[in-house]
Amino acid sequence: MRVLQEMIAEGWSNQAVGATVRELLSGWFALPTEVAAEAEARYGSLGPFTAEEIGTLIGNCFIGAEALILLGFERNDLPVRAALRRIGVLIRDLETRRPALIVRRETDEHVCGYASFAQTYPTVADFIEAQYQCETRIGRYSLWMAK
Repeated sequence: MRVLQEMIAEGWSNQAVGATVRELLSGWFALPTEVAAEAEARYGSLGPFTAEEIGTLIGNCFIGAEALILLGFERNDLPVRAALRRIGVLIRDLETRRPALIVRRETDEHVCGYASFAQTYPTVADFIEAQYQCETRIGRYSLWMAK
């Protein structure tokens, strides 16, 4: 970890070292990008992010965390290691949940976001209510999670 951070710093002023470090890191950043692309194919949209952007954010989390740990930040200063572990917890939680269902609100009636839909498609609405519960409303949309 320390050697990589030292090579990154040297690469700021030495173009040859910088090119080597970029090549090395590009290969490492490919892994979280591939995982994000697989998750997108398996679970659906990554929201506003592309798989490459998710891979970049994850990679930067670890590079930055390594730098902070090497600087001597301990758990009481910044919970760096705990925060990184929580990413794994979040991924496991998301993988075990059934997909969320987002329904657009077509009315202002307070029926958790799909009153006119329920009137038009009562059988589908019964299924949704049996399988999902409304957890959050965001603007004109509702996020329903599996019960």
